[in-house]
Amino acid sequence: MIRKLLIIASILVFIPSETFSQSEQLVINITQTSLPGQLTFENPKGSIKVTGYDGEVILVTSTLRFREAEKIVNNGMKRIDQNALDISAEVNGNNVSLLCRTIGKTVDFDIKVPRNFSLKLKSLDNGIVEIVNINGEIE
Repeated sequence: MIRKLLIIASILVFIPSETFSQSEQLVINITQTSLPGQLTFENPKGSIKVTGYDGEVILVTSTLRFREAEKIVNNGMKRIDQNALDISAEVNGNNVSLLCRTIGKTVDFDIKVPRNFSLKLKSLDNGIVEIVNINGEIE
């Protein structure tokens, strides 16, 4: 009985954080998983964390760091902006270029790539680059 209550309580704790944060996921298929590849990404504003794993796809999770506030306009009405994250990728064989077009927004990225990938990463503003468990070259 106590175990069931703990499970329900832990689920309820995580629900509000997910409903208030805006994130998107992108799955990038690689054509030849046995060969090494390269991921190129320049994040205009935010952090990048890349983790190597034993999978065969690139998993990109992008999260808006600061929640956009509702804007109050005339007559007490509120304007709610749709803040879709504009994330895409260009794939050429095993060379992947990740593109981020979120002007003015701070977006943090958590990326999982196969371990044998090389990385060419850059965070231009308000972020750090963290790399874990990668066997390829890092720039």
